[in-house]
Amino acid sequence: TWKEYDWPSEDEGDETEEEWKLLAVLAGTCGVFLISAFGLGFWEATPSWLGYLLYGLAIVSGGWDAAVDTFENLKRGQVDIHFLMLAVALGAVSIGSWAEGALLLFLFSLSGALEEFAEHRTYREIDSLTKAAPKTATVLDEEGEASIKPIESVEPGMTIAVKPDELFP
Repeated sequence: TWKEYDWPSEDEGDETEEEWKLLAVLAGTCGVFLISAFGLGFWEATPSWLGYLLYGLAIVSGGWDAAVDTFENLKRGQVDIHFLMLAVALGAVSIGSWAEGALLLFLFSLSGALEEFAEHRTYREIDSLTKAAPKTATVLDEEGEASIKPIESVEPGMTIAVKPDELFP
């Protein structure tokens, strides 16, 4: 039944590339704001509002994709892990644990970016395999006569000939 599957197209690969790059930028931005806020916390001359601002920016950039997904899912009446992560991060902020909320969203956004990157690479590799797959097969009939047929016409039980250094159709 492998012929029944829709293989990824080049367009899908481009979408996943753009998606993982956006998620990586958001996760990186979150990480920079998080580290900046944490580092400034050790410097006594830093006004307290600056730390909250940086943590807030980290939370917004780290939770942006999760918020967009949560909004779309809530319109359909669905709740998923993105909602849970946002709720926990906002809960941490509500009890004054800004750093923990920002760290949670950084880790969550980083894992989302890595997941999208892996998906992009998978699409790319599958697409290259399908492009490299033979489009024809050498089919042998009962008398041993070889004929070249399109791969779509090969049926179970047919005998195919595969020469050395040739890919299996």
